[in-house]
Amino acid sequence: VRIGETLDNRYTVYGYTGQGVFSNVIRARDQSRSNTDVAVKIIRNNEIM
Repeated sequence: VRIGETLDNRYTVYGYTGQGVFSNVIRARDQSRSNTDVAVKIIRNNEIM
């Protein structure tokens, strides 16, 4: 996921919040809710899991 990318035609990524073993958390703006700031958790697709 890159800054400026739009996810699900709804969330525009503007920053990174954190990273864990199984997921990343990004900051985004929800276009369907007047650009409300949200955190989106992205689960990694790893063979180890």
